[in-house]
Amino acid sequence: MPGVPLIYGAPLLLAAGLATAAWGGAWEKVSWNAPGAGKEQPPHVNAIAVLDPKNAYLGVSDGRLLHWDGARLKPVEHPVKVSPRKFVVNAADDVWVFGDDALSLHYDGKAWTRVDNPLSRRKPSEGRLWGAGCAAPDRCFAGTRDGRLIAWDGRKWEHERSPVDKERIYAMRFSSPRSGWMVGEGFFAHWDGKDWKKADVAGVPRMYDLAVIGNDWGWAVGDHGALFEYDGAAWRRVEAPGSLFRLRAIACASRSDCWAVGEAGAALGWNGVRWERTRLGTPERLTAVAMGEGTGLLAGDRGTLFRRAPAPAAARPSEAP
Repeated sequence: MPGVPLIYGAPLLLAAGLATAAWGGAWEKVSWNAPGAGKEQPPHVNAIAVLDPKNAYLGVSDGRLLHWDGARLKPVEHPVKVSPRKFVVNAADDVWVFGDDALSLHYDGKAWTRVDNPLSRRKPSEGRLWGAGCAAPDRCFAGTRDGRLIAWDGRKWEHERSPVDKERIYAMRFSSPRSGWMVGEGFFAHWDGKDWKKADVAGVPRMYDLAVIGNDWGWAVGDHGALFEYDGAAWRRVEAPGSLFRLRAIACASRSDCWAVGEAGAALGWNGVRWERTRLGTPERLTAVAMGEGTGLLAGDRGTLFRRAPAPAAARPSEAP
């Protein structure tokens, strides 16, 4: 995005601290340097979308979208300055972002455009789109804090039957046009290509995010360090060392490379065999993580941002069967 000035007129610079998992590359802390540092509090990062190592987007609490080119952040022009909460990436030229006040913006590879939806003209509190996903480019969904659902058919957004009633919808992930999962206020729901149906899963707390690869594998995270594993037949809760804090986000580069983050700087890495806690050296709440093409970003409150360098191939375990 040439010609766009740097955020606050200054780039982000790499700090010295590194945190490394045995099977993955180092997480490098990135300092949020800006004019007025110490006077202005950096914004909270709500969401991240990684398209490639030099092309990512961040949604921050003050309503801005920021573009990351692998070294620095630049502000992105867009028409609605309200808090972005969730990115959905179909392709480099097909990206959605959703958020407060019924925010729904689409990126076509050139510009971000506001797309009206059935909640756009309601009161702001009635249109908080926090969970979203696409089964296909012309079949997307976005859910609200009060359990309502809207759907995209490739031309417009319309109301969709929701599998939950007045329960917050926080996240969705799809492995194919005929299989996807939704999580939220104490529930899992499955998409079978035609309808959403609430699943029978015992002991589910509030769930914030999930990651699925294929129709037979996935993880979901939530309150009290909750980690649920999917084996293609059912979701079951598993225990992991150090998963005591609320976990807010999870992303997987493969079945042997996942990261979950949450309160008080909690960061857990999955190596295909077990979860291990990684100390990143920050007490801040971590709210977003995204992986893609050998790289990754994780972020949270007060401008907390980490970049992950790829690990040497020999350091990675083989894929679990």
